[in-house]
Amino acid sequence: MPKVLDYIGVNGSLAALGALFLVPLGYRVGQSITAFSNTRPRPALIGALLLTVLFWIAGVMIQI
Repeated sequence: MPKVLDYIGVNGSLAALGALFLVPLGYRVGQSITAFSNTRPRPALIGALLLTVLFWIAGVMIQI
């Protein structure tokens, strides 16, 4: 039981804190990509893919 409480209390709190910043950031990025994709669909798709890969690499690097 102490491991579960530690996981919920520490790791869950860190995840919630990260989501507090990343969710609004993702929403704003999504809005700008949507507006950009209406005018230039191909560069918007490439930008979204590159941003996804960069976030994935950053997540991998943080865990190392």
